[in-house]
Amino acid sequence: MPAVEDLSEDERLRYARISHAALTSDDPKIRKQAKQLIKSLNPKFQDPELAGDELRAQIEKDVVEPLRADIKKLTDGIAERAVNDQWEKDRSRIEATGIKFEDVKKVMVDKKIADPDTAAEFLRMQNTLATPTTTAIVPQELKPDVKKLVGNQTALRDYQKNRLRSAVDEVVRARTSGAPLQ
Repeated sequence: MPAVEDLSEDERLRYARISHAALTSDDPKIRKQAKQLIKSLNPKFQDPELAGDELRAQIEKDVVEPLRADIKKLTDGIAERAVNDQWEKDRSRIEATGIKFEDVKKVMVDKKIADPDTAAEFLRMQNTLATPTTTAIVPQELKPDVKKLVGNQTALRDYQKNRLRSAVDEVVRARTSGAPLQ
């Protein structure tokens, strides 16, 4: 691009009008860009708007960013302290019930349980025996005549036939006499 001195009077006037339009534009972005362009061409150019932006950027860099970093460190420390305090409260409460906290931590990891109280309850339930019911199964002792039949297929078959015949006879007798079955 030719130097300003090499331009004709009309070209200089045209560039001056464009510059004036950009500097007095209603759009703040265009105004700011025009001023920044002038500042890049002439570093001695002073403008309060650009100076304010430079000052804001410098304050952001020198003051605000370090403060944000300090605030983040403090909030992280407070959050970590709160987590540790809660962890210790959980530990003491669970150990007071007689369960080892290391066992609870292991269950939390193995079973993917996030809450220590739930993990402790899981351990408690796992280690507790079921209470016996009143309908417990009691093994019946075989009658002496059946004991000798085990292993002898022929005798067993005969025994089964006799039992079946006596059951049928009992049903027939009950039907004919009207007496209940025993």
